Amino acid sequence: MRPLLREYLLRLLLVLSTGVIFVVFSELMFWGRYDFAKNIPAEYLHTVLAYSFMAWVFLIVVRLFRVRSLHALFMAGAVFGWLCEGIFVQTMYDDFPIKISFTGLAWHALLTVCCGWYLFRRLMLMDSPLPTLKVSVLAGLIWALWSVWWWITKGLVSTPDEYAVYAIITTVMLIVGLRVSAMIPSAVFRPSKGDIIVTMLLVLLFYLLITIRANHLALTVLPVCMGLAFYALNKNRQAETEPDVLQQLDGRVYPWNYAAILVMPAVSTAVYAILYYAHIRLRTGPVFYLGLTTAGFTLFFYSFIRLVRRR
Repeated sequence: MRPLLREYLLRLLLVLSTGVIFVVFSELMFWGRYDFAKNIPAEYLHTVLAYSFMAWVFLIVVRLFRVRSLHALFMAGAVFGWLCEGIFVQTMYDDFPIKISFTGLAWHALLTVCCGWYLFRRLMLMDSPLPTLKVSVLAGLIWALWSVWWWITKGLVSTPDEYAVYAIITTVMLIVGLRVSAMIPSAVFRPSKGDIIVTMLLVLLFYLLITIRANHLALTVLPVCMGLAFYALNKNRQAETEPDVLQQLDGRVYPWNYAAILVMPAVSTAVYAILYYAHIRLRTGPVFYLGLTTAGFTLFFYSFIRLVRRR
């Protein structure tokens, strides 16, 4: 295989696998169930492709602005979150200004990017499965407690058997995404100026032709939010000389860490089943909503200050 073609295919796989990881945390874990009566797996293909495009943009931001620290990573996650919720869908402008944080910052930046993508990929490099086991147990517990909130808020109740299948499929998708991403060296992701320009034009066209027409708040709110994020990221780029997070994620992967992730659906299903059969309805939603929304705003402004003050 010719080197350029091989590099292109590897880059494509990296983007697609990152998109799969994003779908797992931003969509499947968020909704907490799978409607087997109405949905088929093939219907999620367009979702994977949409998130893969946003993953492409996210990875460009990481590389272009030399994202290395957690502060810069959260800021890059904010760009991804607002790209998703502020441009391609327009939920960012509902219940203004709360939805600036939830879900763009609170879920996409914090949970999907920092916890889901970065933390789990770092865990795969650990030479002991214990850290992965601990994180998987905690993630499974949180996942179940969030999932049961849909019983109350939307009346969406899955049986424990259905939930178990959904949790296993979601986790297998995560493992596949993590494994494929780990197989590809970060050096292959080298977007050209042409790639960046075309990507910017595509996003800008969607914003001008669809987003603004759908919600006029996008005309003012999004430029301010994105402007703050890119200003901070540019400060980071000027100050940073060390390898970015993609290079940090290169290294030997230990297979037992993938097996340790399977604890997550086991814990999540067990907690879900206990609450289901005990007829316990926990109002976990307001707690998650308030906590994550506050965390999203706090982490954004804290990261912004830290990056702008860098020398």
